[in-house]
Amino acid sequence: MLSFVNVSLEKEEFSNLFQLMGKLAYWLGKEATIRLLLDHFEGCCFNKRPGVREACALSMGDICAIIGPEMSQGRMVGNFF
Repeated sequence: MLSFVNVSLEKEEFSNLFQLMGKLAYWLGKEATIRLLLDHFEGCCFNKRPGVREACALSMGDICAIIGPEMSQGRMVGNFF
């Protein structure tokens, strides 16, 4: 799923991709989300392509709700400041 970030997608498609990732995190649970998605998601937050960071920011709440406040503050929030 995250390999799509490297291809040419429209802004709306990025948004849909990250929304799907947020929904998937609910099914996976905290440990699996951290193990399988978090590094890739965090990497997307540093992506320079227009629309990728914005889509990542819009989906960050879903991911942070799963991984918990300590991990959210430690790894995710700092990406945008």
